[in-house]
Amino acid sequence: MSNPDKLALELYNEIKDDLTEFSENDVKEYCRFLALKAITDDGNSMKLSPSPQLDQIWHYHLISTASYQKTMKILGTMIHHDPRKADDSIEVKECRYKATFKEYLDNFGESFVSRSMWPIFYPGSKRDLERKKKIKELKEFSKNSGEQLAIFVRGLNGKSGVFYLNPDTTIDELKMLMHEEDIFPINPRLVFCGRRLEDDKTLKDYNIINESMIHCTLNLRGC
Repeated sequence: MSNPDKLALELYNEIKDDLTEFSENDVKEYCRFLALKAITDDGNSMKLSPSPQLDQIWHYHLISTASYQKTMKILGTMIHHDPRKADDSIEVKECRYKATFKEYLDNFGESFVSRSMWPIFYPGSKRDLERKKKIKELKEFSKNSGEQLAIFVRGLNGKSGVFYLNPDTTIDELKMLMHEEDIFPINPRLVFCGRRLEDDKTLKDYNIINESMIHCTLNLRGC
């Protein structure tokens, strides 16, 4: 099997000047998607689908025929795009995207994940709408509650995010809000004063007070 990181980087170096309409990060994510399609032998079967944001780059690249042909030569296979898949139900699209997202995490890890290019749930799906509704409710509740805490969470790169919460906010709800920020991993492990925080516990359970600093690390996977 090809090394996905090496293959994606080779693609990027070859086509970056052909896709200057998009940001460097977005083109890199597109190259990772194409690398996934190639190493999973998904040129024809369409088991894996990109996010709608990545699909826009794919559409653009397809009509740049010389560049796309050059890309396929590097991959050693043809990655087809079937426009009929756009008519599939949102549930079918979500299923393909979920499979793609899993392959992405397995091959590239969490540190690469861009929220704008790889949202946690397929946009418009039931889970995505439920998540957005819950986040809105959390923000409104924290804003209108009597006691509000400014909680700092330090990410893997040393940058910190601040969240305004109430003492009864659960750790799981905090993680849901963290998913909006690119500086945090998809499956964060939160630590406060050397103690790992459990999802069903609240800030109050851990005596987390105003302006406390919580540290975020990666969840370790088994072999």
